[in-house]
Amino acid sequence: MRDIDALLTEIDEDEGLEPAATAADIDVLTPRFREVFGIDLPETIRNIWLRSDGVWVNGVHLYGTRDFEEGEQGRSVDTLGILESNERLLEGGHTIDSPLRFIGDVDDQLLAYDTSDNRWKLVDRTDWEPDDEEEDSHATCEELIRDVLESRV
Repeated sequence: MRDIDALLTEIDEDEGLEPAATAADIDVLTPRFREVFGIDLPETIRNIWLRSDGVWVNGVHLYGTRDFEEGEQGRSVDTLGILESNERLLEGGHTIDSPLRFIGDVDDQLLAYDTSDNRWKLVDRTDWEPDDEEEDSHATCEELIRDVLESRV
């Protein structure tokens, strides 16, 4: 089992790493993250953003600190922001009452934090349910991201 740092090292900038966020960028959104997710920003996400503010690799998209368009600040692709993505997914045309909060996506699934049981899950993009509750549920953010990246890098 490789750690996330080692996995990110295998991804070069041409493959899906973007310019890093600054500590100030992250500090600005941290209070709002806590409001939306009900938890402190996990160190795993903070550390990823300090290397790459959003990650795109082999179908895995980890949301960054904010929405960016391709070419903006050296971006190779459009990247989605974590708070903006949650607004779009949870509010869209109407408010959806869900305990899930989202940190990324992979193909037809979303990487989510479940505020009702404090678990990190891989859920279906359409019905927001895990395909396999045991296999797709993780105790930590790091476990979820590592498992998803390991399957693609």
